[in-house]
Amino acid sequence: MGQPRTPLTEIEQGIAKKFGYASFPPGTASKRFAKDLADGYVKELSPRGRRFMAFVAHRYRRQYTLTSAELDWIAEWLLYEEWEVPAAPKPVPEPNLPGIVEEPATQMEFEGMK
Repeated sequence: MGQPRTPLTEIEQGIAKKFGYASFPPGTASKRFAKDLADGYVKELSPRGRRFMAFVAHRYRRQYTLTSAELDWIAEWLLYEEWEVPAAPKPVPEPNLPGIVEEPATQMEFEGMK
């Protein structure tokens, strides 16, 4: 399960507004994400979404002017790594040892059980 979403900060809202003036390649996830942020459809982000926002802001940084606080925010979130709880180990199958596993009954034994 992912991390909880939190509202955008002032720095993030400033970066999102600058996305509205940038141009992106057609049909990319970056374009859709930036457009949704700039238009105000996205009001909160998870840590993973913030990392993607920092990635997009860094990639297209030459199209707008960023303040030093915004650059620091981008640098901080580009280094963010999500820690996940490791999955439970898979059970190890027990070896098929002779004598422990019951052999299937033969046709004669099966008829004798009736």
